[in-house]
Amino acid sequence: MSDLIGLIHARLAAALADRFALIERAAGLLALDGQLPTVPALYVYMGEEGGSANSRANGVRQDVECDVICLIVTSQLADRTGGAASVEVETLKAAVRDCLIGYQPGDQSRPITLGGGALIRARQGQIWWEYQFTTSYMIEA
Repeated sequence: MSDLIGLIHARLAAALADRFALIERAAGLLALDGQLPTVPALYVYMGEEGGSANSRANGVRQDVECDVICLIVTSQLADRTGGAASVEVETLKAAVRDCLIGYQPGDQSRPITLGGGALIRARQGQIWWEYQFTTSYMIEA
């Protein structure tokens, strides 16, 4: 699939621009260089990809399953306990989930499903939540 993340990013940016101050791909996350992002922020990038066994004797036909990572970052610096950020992150999680579940990013892919999520950082009023969504696409040669 030529630009799976591009299609997913475009969908999120169009649907959730009013919810997030920033919706970026992996390059936006790398550009932070230790600084806090503008919040709330959403970063979308490819996690793992894995191909199934080749189903052809001559040539290649494989189903490729891939993880799409959506990293939600929010902060309520006035509330150092994180209570306000906890409420906000739940609202943002629901918006991202509702936007992506069932979406089929391209003719060669399968609809997106939820793989899981995890809290990866919570301190000083900041919450970083990582969602893993799953889709797959077919490659042939």
